[in-house]
Amino acid sequence: MTLVLTANISGYFTIMTSDFREVAVTYDKNELLFGNAVVKEKDIVKKDEKNKKVFRLNKYVLIAEGGDVNTAFYLINLMKQKIQKEYDLADCIKTLRTIVDQETAHLPFLRLEWGVTIMLAGYYRDGTCGNAVLVSGKKPVVIEMKNSKGTYGYNAIVPVKKYGEVLGELFKISEPDKVCPNTLFQQIANQLRVIHGVVSYNHPVDVSSEFEMHVITQNDRGELEYQVMEFNSTGLHELLDNKSRVL
Repeated sequence: MTLVLTANISGYFTIMTSDFREVAVTYDKNELLFGNAVVKEKDIVKKDEKNKKVFRLNKYVLIAEGGDVNTAFYLINLMKQKIQKEYDLADCIKTLRTIVDQETAHLPFLRLEWGVTIMLAGYYRDGTCGNAVLVSGKKPVVIEMKNSKGTYGYNAIVPVKKYGEVLGELFKISEPDKVCPNTLFQQIANQLRVIHGVVSYNHPVDVSSEFEMHVITQNDRGELEYQVMEFNSTGLHELLDNKSRVL
C-alpha cells in the first residue's frame, strides 16, 4: 500500500512526498480478472522497506505510483520512454491518457478499483501548477486539477479510502492567499510531515515511517529548481504512543 501526498502554491512551488513501503497483497485470480477483487487487511504483508515511488520525469513534472507495483512501474516506464524534455504537465497528462487507453485491455489492475494509481504533479508552460491522478476501475480515468497562479492545490494516494474522503481537512492551512510563498512553503511542508506521521502511525503495515519529499520551486527569473529530502516520522510516533489513535 502507499501514501503519496502532493501540494502546491501555483506558480511558486510544488511538493510531492511518498513513503517507501512495498507490501505483498493476496488476490483471488478470478476476481482480479473480472475487476472484482477486494483487498482484505489479513492479505497485506510487509515486503520491502526501501521502494522508491516518486520520480522526476523532466524539469516540469514529478510522477508517483501506488497500487500494484508491476503495473505501476510498467506504466511509469512507458511514460519515461514517451516524455520529451520540453513536455509540461499538460503534455504529460495527455501522454498518460493515451497510454491508459492503449493498455487497459491488457492490464487487469487498470480495470480494478484501487488496483493501480499514477499521480503527476508539476508545472504548466505558463508557470502555473497542478496535478493529475489515474483512477483505475472498469473505466479508468485520468483526472486533472489545474490551479491558477497563487492558489493552493493538493491531492493524495492514500492507503485506505477514509483519508480520501477528508482530504480537505487533512490539507487545510490558514488563509493561503494572505501569506508570502516562503512562509507557505514551510507551513505546507510541515503539514505534509504531520499527515505522513499520523497515517504511518495508524497504518504501520501499509506505510513506512520514513519518507522522502521532492520539491520543484520556481524562482523570480522563472527558473525551476529541484531538491529531494528524506524524513523519518518516528519522533511523531513517540508523541502519539501515549494518546489514542487519531483520524
